[in-house]
Amino acid sequence: MRLQRKRYKKRLMMRQPVTTQDAAGQPTRGWTDVQEVACNYRDVGGGEKLRGGAVVEPTVSTIIEMRWRYEHAPQAEWQMALVNPYGDDLRVWNVRRVMELNDKELRLFCVEAE
Repeated sequence: MRLQRKRYKKRLMMRQPVTTQDAAGQPTRGWTDVQEVACNYRDVGGGEKLRGGAVVEPTVSTIIEMRWRYEHAPQAEWQMALVNPYGDDLRVWNVRRVMELNDKELRLFCVEAE
């Protein structure tokens, strides 16, 4: 029996955080594109952890599975963005946790960015 290779049908842009300075010299956080990757994603629901009536941390709402290379492995606090051909963001997720499935595939646990 021949093993079938997993097909990734979506293209997402990996982004890493960068800190720059504004005109007043204050640090501002932005994002820089790293690489476009083939992947699949699925929404799994979500929620929020509450402490004292205040939102502490959103729980995972999307799982992204992707192939990866060692030089461009996403990390927690990176972003994954679904971008249309015109360069507009359709959906953006913040990566919360990264799990290595094998030497070529990763599973990212993400929350939808605001």
